[in-house]
Amino acid sequence: SGNVAPAEMWRTFNCGIGFTMLLDANDVATAKRLLAGHGLATREIGQVVARDGDERVRSVLLRVAVLASGRGSNLRALVDAIGRGELAACIVGVFSDKAASGALALAREAGIAAMHVDPKTFPSRLDFDRALFEHVDASGADLIVCAGFMRILSPEVVAPRVARMINIHPSLLPNYPGLQHINAHS
Repeated sequence: SGNVAPAEMWRTFNCGIGFTMLLDANDVATAKRLLAGHGLATREIGQVVARDGDERVRSVLLRVAVLASGRGSNLRALVDAIGRGELAACIVGVFSDKAASGALALAREAGIAAMHVDPKTFPSRLDFDRALFEHVDASGADLIVCAGFMRILSPEVVAPRVARMINIHPSLLPNYPGLQHINAHS
């Protein structure tokens, strides 16, 4: 009766229901109890179920691509946080400029797609960066985490992705190449 076509109503995430929460089945009772404690009524309205071949249902997990050059300690922290349920994410790929990086080995051990892209095989830094990010983009990542990636990235490849990139390594290249130069905890 609100002049909204049924197809448009179904395209709207909560179909006009109001405040909607998506929860793991194990968290429903706790959420109901907490909301009731604030005087809010709740109602279960369904389940999210992916069907074979149905692209409409996408994981609610943040899809993360990790760029790393070193031993993989930052990657290990991410993998562990995901494993403990502290980070609602899945790592869709680990990319490195170093074939022997510990991060690639860790990714392979954890069953995560791992790829080495050798900068020496490209005529310029920009060519390497473009090739690297073709692979990163193909992973479908929502977030790109530079976790100890020890290369300066070209502005041309960073600019279109800047809103979904973070650097968690405690360095500011080229002036401060590592932890020994700054207090990472301040």
